[in-house]
Amino acid sequence: MKRMLKGAISALAFAATLAAGSAVAAEKIKFGMNAPQGDNPEWNALVAFKNHVEYKTEGEITVDLFPSAQLGAERACAEQVQQGTVEVCLVDTGALAGFYKNIQVLSIPYLFKSSAHAWSVFDSPFFGDLAENMRKDTGIRVMSWGENGFRDFTNNVRPIRTPEDLKGLKMRVMESPVFIRFVESFGAAATPMPGSEIIMAAKQGVIDGQENPAQVNYDYNLMDVQKYMSTDEHILGV
Repeated sequence: MKRMLKGAISALAFAATLAAGSAVAAEKIKFGMNAPQGDNPEWNALVAFKNHVEYKTEGEITVDLFPSAQLGAERACAEQVQQGTVEVCLVDTGALAGFYKNIQVLSIPYLFKSSAHAWSVFDSPFFGDLAENMRKDTGIRVMSWGENGFRDFTNNVRPIRTPEDLKGLKMRVMESPVFIRFVESFGAAATPMPGSEIIMAAKQGVIDGQENPAQVNYDYNLMDVQKYMSTDEHILGV
């Protein structure tokens, strides 16, 4: 499955999860994601998955796609996967931290030198063992690893050129201890929330900024609510 999805789209924004064994006997698969429908890597990957499954099963299994957090934000969708009410969900590893804390190893700042470096690790036995341990502990199975690019800071107050420029900013982060501690270490105020709430929070002044890969910033039209973007590439989105 990983090779099929990697071949279908080069910029796979992916840490897809599947409740162990839940889709085996299903005639219909519900597949949720946070990103909107459109010509973006995440949606294209889901369409490729849908077409592949329906073709290979000759229509015996159909796949219903739910973009734009229709099944809930990433953490809520992952909870439904764990409960078996949703078969598949595309989530960032930051959203899985509340289910399996060891997944946070992927979010260590400046861990990977490049995408090629990251993929050499993703294809290693270490990551196979990590995924299998998560399945045993949570019942959530990793179907495929993927990336959506290195994460950058955006905000409405000032350009971020040095770590000191983060001091005092209210920054949205994913609901993960690693992300919270990372921005707090620079003197920023961490505000954990789902990605689907970023635009409203920025409009209301609840947050000054956030951090996401450039592709995600574009797909979500975050440029409409953020003035400055600093390409520091602090964490690889997985």
